[in-house]
Amino acid sequence: MDHIAPNQQINPATFVNTMNESSIKRFWDKVDVRGPDECWPWIAGTNNKGYGVFSRVDWRQGMMLAHRFSYFLATETMPNVCRHTCDNPLCVNPAHLLDGTQKDNMKDCARRGRLVNHNTAKTHCVEGHPYNYANTHVRSHRPSAVTGIRGLRRSCVTCQREYNRQHTARRKAELRPAI
Repeated sequence: MDHIAPNQQINPATFVNTMNESSIKRFWDKVDVRGPDECWPWIAGTNNKGYGVFSRVDWRQGMMLAHRFSYFLATETMPNVCRHTCDNPLCVNPAHLLDGTQKDNMKDCARRGRLVNHNTAKTHCVEGHPYNYANTHVRSHRPSAVTGIRGLRRSCVTCQREYNRQHTARRKAELRPAI
């Protein structure tokens, strides 16, 4: 386990096979345990996505996501994808954690409204034309491979007309016989 970068994740099976009672005590010392239905926030280090990280002895032996470790301690199985039912990345309460797949996790995101397309907040196209009823064309898009939901795409009518005008002019110029 030498030469592991500080932020490198390690194989969970290796991590679990090498843990001991002091590691488990150290883990729970970094958790603010509250009521059984409340979130139990991780109060130690986090990664760049806001999830708690835990190392068995020191960072050279690799880091593990704290909620995955908590799930393992409660169930003695390592989850494929450890999903939060509470939407709190710092929560390590085993009652709030579920095993699942990445597809399950993305469906949870969509169902809870966290899988938001940043384009829906745009009020104008890149050329500055407004997205309003008269100037917006909306068409359906193929269903998402993850959620199965058919999406909608919008485009600026003014920009599309300008593109079509320029395209037609180019095609006519190409078809004109050379003199």
